[in-house]
Amino acid sequence: MEALMTALAFAIPCFKRAVPTIIALILITAIVNAIRHRHVSVPYNPLPNLFVAGIFMLLVVGLTYSAHPDDGVNEIGIKLSFLIFPLLGFLLPDITPSQYKQYCRGFIAGCFAFILITVVRASMRSIEAHDLYYMSYESLSWYVHPTYAATYQALSLFMLFQLWLKKEYVFGKHVVHLLAVIVSLIFIAMLSSKAGLIAVLIAIAGSAFVAHRKRIPIIRIVGSAAVAIALLIGSTLILPSSAKRISSALSDVKHAEENQVLAPEKEVSYSSTQLRLVTWSASWQLMTENAFGVGTGETEHALTSIYLQEGETYAAKRKLNAHNQFLQLGAELGWPALLLLCACLVTLSQQAFQRHEPALAVFVALCAMNFLFESFLEVQAGIVFFCFWILIFTKTKTTSPL
Repeated sequence: MEALMTALAFAIPCFKRAVPTIIALILITAIVNAIRHRHVSVPYNPLPNLFVAGIFMLLVVGLTYSAHPDDGVNEIGIKLSFLIFPLLGFLLPDITPSQYKQYCRGFIAGCFAFILITVVRASMRSIEAHDLYYMSYESLSWYVHPTYAATYQALSLFMLFQLWLKKEYVFGKHVVHLLAVIVSLIFIAMLSSKAGLIAVLIAIAGSAFVAHRKRIPIIRIVGSAAVAIALLIGSTLILPSSAKRISSALSDVKHAEENQVLAPEKEVSYSSTQLRLVTWSASWQLMTENAFGVGTGETEHALTSIYLQEGETYAAKRKLNAHNQFLQLGAELGWPALLLLCACLVTLSQQAFQRHEPALAVFVALCAMNFLFESFLEVQAGIVFFCFWILIFTKTKTTSPL
């Protein structure tokens, strides 16, 4: 079981096609072991798992009033992890500190495997095309959306910082560990994800807090954080695509009222920030008009209808989701589902502060931040990441060693 869990931690950031198979093997093994030993193990903190399972139950109920049940059934299939991982929370034995550390190292290894795979591929394509376009954003992270990839890398970066503070270096070498941190920072800048840049700042802030708790001198903490931020900003400004996206985002915020609605003939000038203003408005309208949501699998159709009514043909053609997990869940399943998601985050935060688990606090902060800008739990890349780490944190009985 330990090997399968480590394999899953490794596969989440780099081999998403292998993830469903590994999850199935873990579930089968857990069921067999539970039957054989006639024993279940309640998580240290069962509430987050129960809240996630509750969202899955609402998805099933949502099928009864969906106008497109076929789409709803497909969505339930994608979101089976909302049921499987809470179930594993009661079937798997408690996670020991050494196992927790192994899963973290597996995740870090998976993140660097992803860096190697994507950079090698992008370099080859850039050389062939004589164009650095392939070294950034979706062309770089072609099989995992850049926002998800950057979130994985940010959590991995925080884990690297924690290992650094414990003087547990990659391959036992201080220089190699430092190089790993630098590579991670540069790669996140290459991904050109605005949410990803915020994620790095969360990881750095979390690391600074941990260093302060360990009585590291303030000057050293501030200096290290400043160097990391300078490296991130420098890499972002040097890369043309990254600088362009950040400049565009700042411009959109400044002129939000002017750019909120564009004429159809100017569709091509939409930026991701402008589109979010459109999708958020439409999703909020659905939430206020439907206390229990529009039904499982119905959100895309309902949002598209509003886009067309408002003349937002660009958003309608692309059938854009809410680009905000809170609004997405509220529009689909109503206020009860939204309360369950918020309760899940609150109970995880409570655990992080009660048990002094900075890794869990950073994980919650990363998820909450992404939920504000992306429908993070609408695809397996976000769902499995979210559910897996909830399982790990709530099954580790003692304070995590990282």
